[in-house]
Amino acid sequence: RYRHCPDVKLKGNSVAGELTAFTSDEAHYSYKKSCSLMGIGSDNLVAVGTDPVSGALDPIKLKHALYQAKNEGKSPFFVGATSGSTVLGAFDPLDEIASVVQEFNQTTSSSVWLHVDGAWGGAALLSRNERPSLAGVDQMDSFSTNPHKIVGAPLQCACFITKHEGLLRN
Repeated sequence: RYRHCPDVKLKGNSVAGELTAFTSDEAHYSYKKSCSLMGIGSDNLVAVGTDPVSGALDPIKLKHALYQAKNEGKSPFFVGATSGSTVLGAFDPLDEIASVVQEFNQTTSSSVWLHVDGAWGGAALLSRNERPSLAGVDQMDSFSTNPHKIVGAPLQCACFITKHEGLLRN
């Protein structure tokens, strides 16, 4: 929210318009819960359709959903991709999603934040064989992973990484 509209920190969500987030219909329920807790409202989380076989987010459907929301006067601010969905283990096509978001940001003067939830599948970065399933992760604004789920860390461990230096201090 802060990157999309820095005034939200001092004046609240209302200064940003009707904030709208997007993720796949196979994404973890925590996205919906987060929208509710942040005061955005769970109805403002758009569940984008997925490939019926792989369960991966469909970039074409994402593109349509972003532009539709913008045309309805909403403020798209966040896209959450998934690397290793809970039920199917799906890996969203990060390169294609990044291209859609970059095009949307350029054509609409928006600043949509692109995040990948790698809680389950993020550890694929550590494997030469599986790393290609995260192609495009370098184009994300942020990435999260939970090493205790796959790497065998004995205690719960969560990592959040962003490429925007100093943003979390602001």
